[in-house]
Amino acid sequence: VGIQVHYPGPLHEASFLRSIHHVDVQRVLTNATLAWQQPDMHQAAYFAMRLLPWHILQVLKGRFPDHQAAGGAGEAKAAAKPKGNPHSGADPLMAHDPWAKAAAASSRWEDLKLEDQHPFQDSKGDQLRQYHRLQTTTSTKGVVLATKQFLPELVKLNPKQPLVVILPLIDQQTKANSNLIFHGPFEVVLEDRATKASYKRVVSAVAIYGEFQYKLREPTCEFTMSEIAELVLELDSRLVQKQEFDKAKDNPIQYFRQYITAAAPTHADQVSVYGFRRNRHPTSSRDDDQLQVIAKLPSAARTTLLSISGQQGTLLRDFLDSGSQPIDASVIPKFWEVSQKGLRELSISIEGVKGIAGAILTRRGLAIRAWTSSIADVRRKLLPNDARLNDTNMAVVPRFMMDAAGWPPGASPADVIESVTKAVSQAPIPTKTFRSAGVHTWQLGFQTLPSVQTFTVKINGALHQILLTPAPFHSKGNGKGKQRQPKKGSPKDEPHFPPTATSIAAASAQQDKKRIDQLENRFDSLQKQVTGIEHKQSSLESKLDQRFNDIGDTLRQLVQLSTNRTHEASGDTPPPKNQRTA
Repeated sequence: VGIQVHYPGPLHEASFLRSIHHVDVQRVLTNATLAWQQPDMHQAAYFAMRLLPWHILQVLKGRFPDHQAAGGAGEAKAAAKPKGNPHSGADPLMAHDPWAKAAAASSRWEDLKLEDQHPFQDSKGDQLRQYHRLQTTTSTKGVVLATKQFLPELVKLNPKQPLVVILPLIDQQTKANSNLIFHGPFEVVLEDRATKASYKRVVSAVAIYGEFQYKLREPTCEFTMSEIAELVLELDSRLVQKQEFDKAKDNPIQYFRQYITAAAPTHADQVSVYGFRRNRHPTSSRDDDQLQVIAKLPSAARTTLLSISGQQGTLLRDFLDSGSQPIDASVIPKFWEVSQKGLRELSISIEGVKGIAGAILTRRGLAIRAWTSSIADVRRKLLPNDARLNDTNMAVVPRFMMDAAGWPPGASPADVIESVTKAVSQAPIPTKTFRSAGVHTWQLGFQTLPSVQTFTVKINGALHQILLTPAPFHSKGNGKGKQRQPKKGSPKDEPHFPPTATSIAAASAQQDKKRIDQLENRFDSLQKQVTGIEHKQSSLESKLDQRFNDIGDTLRQLVQLSTNRTHEASGDTPPPKNQRTA
């Protein structure tokens, strides 16, 4: 503590300590000694001695029974404490300090080490060497572990040799907002050099330059396992009677298991139902409006169960990651009200239609799901008058959404389909149209990602340049409350990748669209205010006119009364004077 004192000797030890720190040293020593005599009370003795400062504890070394036996043996015993306690060689009391144990430091992601026989190889099949992120240069050829915050730095290196970056698993939103192509997910074995522990992690990989392949070692054994599918079963209180919903709410796991057993009895023994939860409708104040479970079952039963989705009010859908969609099914954009009446109307509309994959609950209401192999026939029967569909794109399954900007205002869906089909060699499905910064834009759905970004069309003798950019990705949040934004510079910030012409145009179009939407909302608000003021003014004018009319009526009545009044002679009226005669 920086204070040097002279120790006066054991006879004056208590008074010496009391004079320095004004503590009842005798009481502390008595309680600590009594506790130290019992092996299971060493912790209590330690807490009693914590009342004294460090340099006083140095004076009191050897006062306890364990350290009085052989003079300096107590210090030798304290020196023999485990190395994990940094105070073990200085103070025997600190051996029982729960906060004095040093925690093992773990490594960061970029400091982890791949196994010696890791599966990342170059295009020739040679294993890539692992480098640390700080060791990478333009001529580095290998694999690097890094987080997405450091991706822009690695891209700016502009490497000339194959360089693969291994990252923690990347979500769909980051992939959609990035210009890089992420591969995976992959499973790898990582070793922490600090703790010597090994982990199995799911990662994503991106090639900054060149190509790579993920190839595991030869297997030691081989066997065949049946494919497993995961489905979400949900029961909505708006689609069934209250008695049925209460029955399912009492034992939801058993209810949905019986439903699956009745629908697919041959696979009943291989079905596992788990992951139950209850949801509440955003527009309802009732609890337990929706029951959901996850069922793991053989893939052979998946088609059968999806086809009966909607029967008895139970809806089924694939359990997928956010932003992904099933490969063999697609939703038909025709919606019904989420009610028992809407479900009956949906069931009647699909009677006799082949290729139906059951009903599904969406944000816009109940919809029909169709198998992609029969989607053209389903569209012809359910959407016969839809101007966005014709023989060219009737069988297209929209998997990639693109914004096509630069169309004239009068462009029809048929004109867009014909022009884009000739330009990019594949037919699109126009979904919606909007104006962004004064530019007329169509949102198009493609089955494969188009290779052409810009093209020129000639409509009514005028040339128009069309720009194709990826449509912004919108995550399916619940919209309850505001999401907390990370602070600037924190590890949760999204990385800023080097901009390209496509990304700049997409960002500019998105910002312009957002700004126009804000201006339109403000204009609507001002228009409502003006309308309200006009209503108030007209109401005030009518009240004033009515008041003036009432006052005029009152005045007319007063005038009429004064006019009709007759002057009669009274006793107080003097007699008229007679004229004098000569």
